[in-house]
Amino acid sequence: MRMATSDRKYRGMSREARREQRRRQFIEAGHALFGSEGYQAASVKKLCREAELTERYFYESFKRREDLFAACYDEKLDLLFTTLLENLTSGTRSVEQIVVDGLLSLFRTLRDDQHMARILMIEIYGVPYDQQRLYERSIGRFSDMLLQFMQRFLPAPPDDPDVDLELLATGLVGVCIQMAQRWVIKGYRQTPEQLAANCMLIFRGLGQQTGLLEQTISPG
Repeated sequence: MRMATSDRKYRGMSREARREQRRRQFIEAGHALFGSEGYQAASVKKLCREAELTERYFYESFKRREDLFAACYDEKLDLLFTTLLENLTSGTRSVEQIVVDGLLSLFRTLRDDQHMARILMIEIYGVPYDQQRLYERSIGRFSDMLLQFMQRFLPAPPDDPDVDLELLATGLVGVCIQMAQRWVIKGYRQTPEQLAANCMLIFRGLGQQTGLLEQTISPG
């Protein structure tokens, strides 16, 4: 009966469109199960039940369960990255306010999409996953965004030759990720405003040394 329903649903669609639709159903199932029950509990059989498709179609799109997880992870990461990037280009504000707004956007997004939070902040570390790819797609990507931001708006290069802006950017991103992980694991006990305030203690330390947070900039 279910297959008959599926046939009616896909009638008139090309083979490639049907294949892409099935892949989309598995990704949505992955978001739901990886984000609620976790990777270890989300077996291929459970994912197929959630997607309302057979195992045959699972292996049509994904070789392994971790490949589906990677697709879900990348999609949620792209969404979060886009959300934060939009914050950098909206309105005339001080650099300090841009950083505050960016942190609030990060923590509010994770709070409002707790499937995203679990996938990005918890489940990724329990998956047989290429850790170099994880770094490049997450920490490295956000560090590069922060590094470009710092290079663009620093009044002058640091006087101390030992100061490495790339290392600083990586460290600041790491602080935010570690705070977010603890927050998610502990059940979102603090508000996004409280997390942002604690992160800003560290960002302000950098600002005091460099003058970065004192500027006011316009978008673009």
